[in-house]
Amino acid sequence: TNMTNYQCRCFPGYTGEDCLWESFCSLNVSLKSAYHEKLCQNISSVITIHPKGSDDTITGGTGSPGVPYFGFGRAPKPFATISRAASVSESSDEILLYPGTYKGIKFCGNVIHDTDITVGSILGSSATIFDCANSERALTAINSKIKISGVTFKNAGYQPASHLMIYTSEIHGADLKFYDGAQFAC
Repeated sequence: TNMTNYQCRCFPGYTGEDCLWESFCSLNVSLKSAYHEKLCQNISSVITIHPKGSDDTITGGTGSPGVPYFGFGRAPKPFATISRAASVSESSDEILLYPGTYKGIKFCGNVIHDTDITVGSILGSSATIFDCANSERALTAINSKIKISGVTFKNAGYQPASHLMIYTSEIHGADLKFYDGAQFAC
């Protein structure tokens, strides 16, 4: 049979060529909140990060959340790190963290320079964890303004062992948890 005239459809809430990416604007009731509804209505200003995302500029992530509904369309292409997402963000963009554990040096060591960003997780600090495995600190802010919510930080590295390093910056946080290391250093 000639299959060239057929297209596959994904289950509701999933998208992409392989139907493996769940859209954060999916029909899944567990992902719904007023904050996420606001983002889904203005999806062009959302940049996504996922533990299986990629910062590779040639074949990897674009930060795109993909289509906000099920069916045909492009797959979400989340970045892997806050640094990469911040480097392409504009002042009105929201950086959204998919739930999961961001473990190891690949996800830590984020340095944000001269940027005003908002970073939030889909499901809050119990579902979004940065575990630096005693290798790095999660985030260093230099001359920046950062709003961050819904993240657990674990196992900070470096001396002083802090999760956040702040240089001439302003950080506002909500629903943040810190384990095995100081919260921040200035």
